Amino acid sequence: MKKISLIMVTFLMAFSLQAFNMVNEGCNDNNTSTNFEEDNSCTATILDITKQNSLEEMNNVKFYAQTEVNENIDITSSTFEVVYNNGYKVNYFGHIDPTSGDPVINLNIDCDTNSHLVQQIKVTIYTSDNNGNNCSSTQIRDWSSIGGICASTANNIIDIAQQD
Repeated sequence: MKKISLIMVTFLMAFSLQAFNMVNEGCNDNNTSTNFEEDNSCTATILDITKQNSLEEMNNVKFYAQTEVNENIDITSSTFEVVYNNGYKVNYFGHIDPTSGDPVINLNIDCDTNSHLVQQIKVTIYTSDNNGNNCSSTQIRDWSSIGGICASTANNIIDIAQQD
């Protein structure tokens, strides 16, 4: 009986040791790594913030954040922090322009109302890769004006007036 027990214990120990080695082989595999390097390939580069009058609505100005991203990167959302002449800061969610793919907001900024003058715009752009993984956000203050900017409808012509 002792011999049978000893043989069974030896067999179980050998089997357990072999199973343990099989499990640990994956942990020591040189092809797998747990060191994650930060991938900066999915950041958006904001080239400029441009403004364009909207002919559909008077006093309405579109602000585009002209961007440059890698091929496999999508802009998922954006926020525009707008600082008005009266000191108010308002955060707007931007939408993606269907033609350019750039983030854009529409602001109704009437020259007749001093509080509607825009002093500064700060844009934050959020991106993701083709797999839907969130990437980094890019924030930049790329547009500001000393006197402000507004839209004027004088003489039935929409004109963006720089109020410096």
